[in-house]
Amino acid sequence: MELDEEKLAHGGIKDKPDSRDYQYSEIAMGAMPFDWNEGFDIENKIGIIPVKNQYQSSSCGGQAWASYSYALDQTNREEKSAKFIYAHTHVGSGGSDGRTNCNLCVEKGVSSELLCKSYLGDGTTTESFMINKSDITVEAFADATTNEEKSYLAVNTDIDTVAQAMRDNNGVVIGITGKNNGTWLSKFPLPPDKLDNNCWNHWVYCGKAKIINGKKYIGFLNSWGKEVGENGWQWISEDYFNKTGAIWSCWTMIYNDKVSYKFTKTLRYGSRGFDVKMLQTKLGVISDGIFGRKTQAAVILFQTTHLLVPDGIVGPKTNAKLNQ
Repeated sequence: MELDEEKLAHGGIKDKPDSRDYQYSEIAMGAMPFDWNEGFDIENKIGIIPVKNQYQSSSCGGQAWASYSYALDQTNREEKSAKFIYAHTHVGSGGSDGRTNCNLCVEKGVSSELLCKSYLGDGTTTESFMINKSDITVEAFADATTNEEKSYLAVNTDIDTVAQAMRDNNGVVIGITGKNNGTWLSKFPLPPDKLDNNCWNHWVYCGKAKIINGKKYIGFLNSWGKEVGENGWQWISEDYFNKTGAIWSCWTMIYNDKVSYKFTKTLRYGSRGFDVKMLQTKLGVISDGIFGRKTQAAVILFQTTHLLVPDGIVGPKTNAKLNQ
């Protein structure tokens, strides 16, 4: 299907200033300035980030923070659910603000896409599906608590500070104003000629920065599918940042490496659920929540390595060793 720039959805709601926000500038004084000659590419650091597509929903906030949560998670490298975020943060007729999305990631965490699907059976999504919280399972809520962020900070919207915060915290999310000007399907979208009622607001995850043809550029992963830009990634120059009001918000988050899970239940072949998923994550096998043969083999290997009886059953002694 050929994309139509005028039909691309967004949904960014501008944040109201709040003096209680923690400021990135307060903790970044001792950090090294961003080296534009070296640049930064989050995918060189952690690998490819899954490309998302909000279709005609206004869930760009959920999409952007789900991408960011994926980039932050150092231990459980699973795609994160945009629906889990947006179902809790959307307002009115659609859209979400940055502070609420950040707060959700700190207070509730973010479920994996596996346990909270953001897409319908045909691979698309809708606003009504994305805002429905009633189909989010207990397992998804429990999974989200293992992906809580420690805190969030507001970032000044000049390009140098944005790049520095991105480098230090595996990315940022920016609020950007765009306009259907024939460039938003391309690799290099251009800022609006003027800010008026024909403009729209959008949230995007930023994870790259470099010099292109002598200018500073920030790379962002849009939530419009792989056909936009270069496999979903697009670039905005310092000219975009210098246009007053075009970049109106920036948030960065700090990863919570203190989140832990305590193994207490007896698990064996055929067991299912969140506890199995945590076991699989710990042992480095596919985290589908089903204790099958591969999980059993991983348990036996773990037991053998730690001089336990290799029976493939996660009992008290195996749980104790897992908790160490």
